[in-house]
Amino acid sequence: MVRCHLLDGRFVETDLPDLEAAVALLEERRTALHALSVDDIIELLARLGKEMVRDPVVSAIEGASYMSLWLRRDNLERLLSIDLVNREALDRFCEVQPGVLMRAQPRGVSCHWLPNNVPTLSFFSLMLAVLTKNASVLKVSEVNRGVLTAVLKRLARIEVDRNGRMISGSTIVETVCMISFDSSHLEANEMMSQAADIKLAWGGSEAVRSVAALPQKDTCDILLFGPKYSLAVFDQAFLAREDLDNALKPLAMDVALFDQTACSSPQVAIVERGAMSAREFAEHMARCLETLPRRMLGTRRPEARCLDIINVRGAYLLSEDKDIVMPGDLGWTILIDQDAGLPEPVQGKCLFVREVGDLLEAAEWLTRRVQTVALCIEDPDRRMAFANKASYIGVDRFVLPGSMNDFALPWDGMLPLGRMVRWTTIRRNDNDRG
Repeated sequence: MVRCHLLDGRFVETDLPDLEAAVALLEERRTALHALSVDDIIELLARLGKEMVRDPVVSAIEGASYMSLWLRRDNLERLLSIDLVNREALDRFCEVQPGVLMRAQPRGVSCHWLPNNVPTLSFFSLMLAVLTKNASVLKVSEVNRGVLTAVLKRLARIEVDRNGRMISGSTIVETVCMISFDSSHLEANEMMSQAADIKLAWGGSEAVRSVAALPQKDTCDILLFGPKYSLAVFDQAFLAREDLDNALKPLAMDVALFDQTACSSPQVAIVERGAMSAREFAEHMARCLETLPRRMLGTRRPEARCLDIINVRGAYLLSEDKDIVMPGDLGWTILIDQDAGLPEPVQGKCLFVREVGDLLEAAEWLTRRVQTVALCIEDPDRRMAFANKASYIGVDRFVLPGSMNDFALPWDGMLPLGRMVRWTTIRRNDNDRG
């Protein structure tokens, strides 16, 4: 049995014996979404972003301000241009070279297995489908359902006059179905998978592998956003900055957001050996962490994670070749060592500081598992040398501190909007060209 929470624009609580009728309804409703221009959709979403910060229910959601900023018109246009080059290809055939026209058609019904560690990622997963005019089936949980419900209820109430033509956010909401069922329910997972024209799976290794293994249509594509690892690298020239604490405060924010459970959360800062010791770097980071709002340094977290933090603190306190900087509570922890390789994440704002002789040698530790690197190398040539080597090995993104958790495209090395569509073509002979 599948529990349905949203269907045909109505927020309900009902059981569905299967997904057949719901998918048939989505197929019918997505024709109205397809009839909207991509600029219509951008207009509705940009309006949603503005209204989210005014809505007391939506604005109370953690991450609402960021989601609102992400929905800015210029950001949506930029994301579409990065992925699709010409967003008008979502509305009509566009000439890409003489005699060749291309149009991006939605794949159809997108099915999303959503993450629980970062509820706002559920919102971004849905937005990828909306921007490309796909209908969506979302497998929600108690963690992310509240975020999506609040946002979609707000969107359903939005109406915009586009040059005398009224467009409504309800057209988008009617193409979304929210369901829930136990993750171990194989039959429900298989029903959802077989309904998909494209599958998006977020989560841990076992979760994404399970979704990938489910039976599906021969024509179904699949986007897997599995577990990833992120870090920061610093050379001594960067650490010699007079305003170093101002440069490190954004990294402290990256560490604190989502209690370090996101794929993009930095788990280790690799520091090149030199004038500033790892201990001095850790003390700078400690000061920056202490400047964060107290609500971000809260110690309420799962018991198992608290035990992990206590255990790793004990190991570092008892070791003769390791060091530690920490407050009296479990708000944050900085673990200092000179070990080789990448440490396993502890999370809960536990940042490893690992001192190395040469950052380029440390690049050998990186793998395809690494998503984001905060690249703090002052010299442009050394910075590019590191990026060339690390990206070849497997790193997807290089950013500045403070933007590690930004949901930008490409993501996990993919251009997902381009994967959410089918690229169709018309080729004409010279004699046929008008």
